[in-house]
Amino acid sequence: MDDEPLSEWAERRDAKIGRLRAVPIVSGDGPRAWHLHPDAPRAIERWNGHA
Repeated sequence: MDDEPLSEWAERRDAKIGRLRAVPIVSGDGPRAWHLHPDAPRAIERWNGHA
């Protein structure tokens, strides 16, 4: 297996900054997959590069 240069990894990570995703709002620490909670309300999250 070849190691990927850090600069290429950083480029891929930075390309995702600003992307939006819909996440189900469910209580507890269980799975948040949309197919497990199809009627749950959703929150929109924007990726900032860290969280």
